[in-house]
Amino acid sequence: MAEGNRFNLDFHYITGRKTVKIPKQSICETHLLPLAKYFQKTQRLALVAILVPDYAAGLAFYVDTLGFSLIEDTDQGGGKRWVVVRPGAGATDILLARAVGDQRAAIGNQGGGRVWLFVETDDFARDHTAWKAAGVHFEETPRHESYGTVAVFRDPFGNRLDLIQYR
Repeated sequence: MAEGNRFNLDFHYITGRKTVKIPKQSICETHLLPLAKYFQKTQRLALVAILVPDYAAGLAFYVDTLGFSLIEDTDQGGGKRWVVVRPGAGATDILLARAVGDQRAAIGNQGGGRVWLFVETDDFARDHTAWKAAGVHFEETPRHESYGTVAVFRDPFGNRLDLIQYR
């Protein structure tokens, strides 16, 4: 709310999973312009590429088994396609990239044996039950950690992922 040439603002910043509110600050108009550059950023991680042996196998798992949405499947010629899937209302999409040549050795090992993709859910029990029934291989029973409920699973290609519901 403006008060003469001063403004009372509520500042918020996002730290991973939580919004933290900073108490109201009274800021002069001359201080607002330099701050504007921090509120105009539009970068985001748009795509993560997962190497798959072929497009049909990738689509069968990520769309048919996990229930991700097929966003785009465009033929680019020469046997190459641009295949994008999205988990739920996710902000980051997955590009299913058919591995060729030496890339085939990296299928299932893009994370070097570690969990490297994290699928966040709003209902762990629902998704865990549905995915198990659909044949998803979970490496462990669900764990209740200080940050939430989590279980590691593998895609059919060997990639390790977390299904996680944050607290």
